[in-house]
Amino acid sequence: MAEDDVPEAEHVICEFSSHEDPPWIPLFSQKYTNYKGLVNTLADAKEILRRLEVSTCTRYAVWNTNKKNFGLTEFSPFARPFRIFWGPDLVPYVVLNRKVLDCQHGRDRKVAWKQKQRALKILSGDEEKAAVKRRKRDPNLKAETVMQNGELIVIGKWTKKYDCPAQVIFQEILRFPEYKLIKNTKWTEITTVRVLKKDLKALKNITCVRGFIVSVPENNQHQNHVIGPGIGMWRPVEPQILNWMQAMIAEGLTSVLKMRKNLRHLVKENYPNVDLSNSAFYPNIKTIAYHIHLIRMRLLGTKSDPKHLEPQKGRFRKEKDEEQCDFFLLPAQKSLMPYNEHEVITEVSEAIQDFEDMQDHKDMDGSSEPLTTSVVVTSTPTKPLQVVSQEFRDLLLQMQSYSFSVKSLPAMQKAKAEVEQAFTNLKRACVRKKRNAASSLGSTPNLKKRKVERIEVKCEKVVDLKPLTLKQITYPSTRRIIVNSRSDSLSIPHEVAAVKLELTDDGSILNIAEYM
Repeated sequence: MAEDDVPEAEHVICEFSSHEDPPWIPLFSQKYTNYKGLVNTLADAKEILRRLEVSTCTRYAVWNTNKKNFGLTEFSPFARPFRIFWGPDLVPYVVLNRKVLDCQHGRDRKVAWKQKQRALKILSGDEEKAAVKRRKRDPNLKAETVMQNGELIVIGKWTKKYDCPAQVIFQEILRFPEYKLIKNTKWTEITTVRVLKKDLKALKNITCVRGFIVSVPENNQHQNHVIGPGIGMWRPVEPQILNWMQAMIAEGLTSVLKMRKNLRHLVKENYPNVDLSNSAFYPNIKTIAYHIHLIRMRLLGTKSDPKHLEPQKGRFRKEKDEEQCDFFLLPAQKSLMPYNEHEVITEVSEAIQDFEDMQDHKDMDGSSEPLTTSVVVTSTPTKPLQVVSQEFRDLLLQMQSYSFSVKSLPAMQKAKAEVEQAFTNLKRACVRKKRNAASSLGSTPNLKKRKVERIEVKCEKVVDLKPLTLKQITYPSTRRIIVNSRSDSLSIPHEVAAVKLELTDDGSILNIAEYM
């Protein structure tokens, strides 16, 4: 049995009113009603659901599926008795699978389980803390407990379930166009069904076409809650918006304000009918900043996406034991650039964009002039901002990327040389900064006494690789520099708590010690 391939639907979005045709009608290959029809692919069915959610500002969750692998369900005439149905075009079909999606404000199907969990919390005393949080969201909410049939039942809840009966139903079907009825009579239906079942059990070469019947609810089927563009402010960000953000971040754009400006331009150009209150397409600055952080971490292969690190832990630990390396780094997977399995890509980056965003805010308010000779070396707004000179910023840009191989001991020695050169440049930049600061005051510092002899890189126990983000740089008179990274910024063995690099007077690395 052969299946016909049909191209996927065009990705469009349109909000409609009660006097307009729904935006999903062009996707129907056969239209039964405005809210029910036949589509050729599962992608078309998902696109109909997406347009429904955008146009009504609602969301749907899967409640029930008859079988696994919806969209790829196999059909066997010998598995169990099957029933043949007839479509409006008089073509017979069998139903392979069925999926039901409830409105997010529909019936709460875990009432008993939730009541049991809350009752256990009350008995253990943990419910008091949870009740405080719920009262902050709804001051009038009060939870009461009663005994019913010997069980402790909790009455009163804070939930988004309002027993809305609206449902979206997908039916995966297999159509047999060769057995289409020429004359629509009861007798011809019975005889055609007999012939079709006989041919299926005889395993004859029958042309079949997979399709999907989609049934979506009308607006008046939603009860106990409101729908419309005004509800869009609570919607999550659309996947297409996240794809645009990832493409711009891959090109180096991380400014929140510039990202919002570009996203609004793209949305107005591609989706002109979307309401401005719909946060799925017009996210605020806080949401954009949050997704920028997640996308950057995902592109760098960090704890936000740690799956690729799991099978490699044992292998790299074995290599370390065999070769007696002082330290090693785990490889970071980047989805937008090719890399060798045995390469380590280490990046030293600064959070300049946060500083530029703050300056953009100040420019918009007219409160101060932008600073052109300073940058910020911290990406955490809650921490004190450490401002350094422009030459130090240039140095960080030069130290942006290094590639090391950890497969052999000679390669590790080469990696040490690269690290040595990087920190030597860092030390020289600090000396230049001190000299410039002293010359501005009319005195010359004693650089020999303040010469840096040791650099310590402290971090928590981690097993993955992130760009080394400098959070705090101190230049004390104790003749050393301490570079504190974020807890998961430097990739080292999971049993190592810190790495200390001791330098000689000429800047070469004397020793690399591991703090357990």
